[in-house]
Amino acid sequence: MRTIATLLGVLLLAAIFSLCLTLRPPQIEADLLTKSQQLLASHQASWASVDIDGRDLTLSGIAPSEEARETTLQQLAEISGVRVVTYSETDEPDSKSDKATPNASQSASASEAIQTIDEPGDTAELAAPPETLEVKPVTLPNIRAHYDGHNIEISGEVQGQASITKLTDYLNAIPGITQVNSDLSINPNITEDTSTEVLAAIDALTQLDAGDLEINHNQIALSGTSSHPETPNQNLETTLSNAIEKGYQVTANISAADHADTPEATCQQRFNQLLASSKILFKNGSSRILNASNPLLSKLTQAASDCPEVSITIAGYTDNTGSDRINRQLSMDRADAVKQYLIDHGIKPSRLSAQGRGSNNPIADNHTADGRAQNRRIEFIIGGN
Repeated sequence: MRTIATLLGVLLLAAIFSLCLTLRPPQIEADLLTKSQQLLASHQASWASVDIDGRDLTLSGIAPSEEARETTLQQLAEISGVRVVTYSETDEPDSKSDKATPNASQSASASEAIQTIDEPGDTAELAAPPETLEVKPVTLPNIRAHYDGHNIEISGEVQGQASITKLTDYLNAIPGITQVNSDLSINPNITEDTSTEVLAAIDALTQLDAGDLEINHNQIALSGTSSHPETPNQNLETTLSNAIEKGYQVTANISAADHADTPEATCQQRFNQLLASSKILFKNGSSRILNASNPLLSKLTQAASDCPEVSITIAGYTDNTGSDRINRQLSMDRADAVKQYLIDHGIKPSRLSAQGRGSNNPIADNHTADGRAQNRRIEFIIGGN
């Protein structure tokens, strides 16, 4: 009987031991997983995640630096109860079947130096096949324009009706343009909207006394005459700077106007010289003329008196800071103020007109403070071109 009791006791102890072996690993895993997650949180290792298999940990994630990775591995290995720590550079930890038998180059015990793998193994993902891109041909508008100093004729092909409307509205808003004759048509094969470059080229054309403009694919050709041809040539690169940056090739052939020796041309040259040597100054954001400009205004008044038969257009300009509406109004108010000064000092009102041209026709780079200061100006134009 005693032998039977002993045997039953042994069997009972074996069953209890077997049950402990069955229940203990999940408790160990849960405990080690909690400790490792707390460690990552306390060290703000948000890049890292950890997975567990028994007492073996796998750290995964893209570390911000090699030092951060090594430090985190060492800290995990020092957790009591951890046997092996491995590192996976992918965002997802390896499967448990991969971690069950780590090799010596991938794992480390708490008492051994930790080693990691920097090169991908044989199971690295295959690279996705490259995408196939469809390359479409680029077709740009063709534009031709003729300007006689008052009227402009324009023809060619553009992308759509919106482009025609935008271009004709812009031409009609240019001060000094009496009539716009448009013969533009729509070409549905045009792939690029180049209205910005076309409008800049139109600005360059209307700086001349008269001229022609042709835009053919990425070529911009400008020719014509000017009472002061050095100014259009100097300003051409500034006016068309955006087009040049986009790869347009610009050519210009500007010559002196045939009437260079006429009385009108002589008067124009005198105004240009006076305004090139000094500027009419205004209070900031206002049309009030500063007293420092009175000597220049007196010289301009005398020049106008010396040319009693010519009409004079006083054109105001601003830089491109602010809205077009505000810039046009401010430039108009300043031109009116100069016109009124000349009237108050004896010039007949019938000879004078004022125009506010806003930020059109820049003569310098609006990206710099000095360029913007040059663009804020008043011009005297014989005949109003």
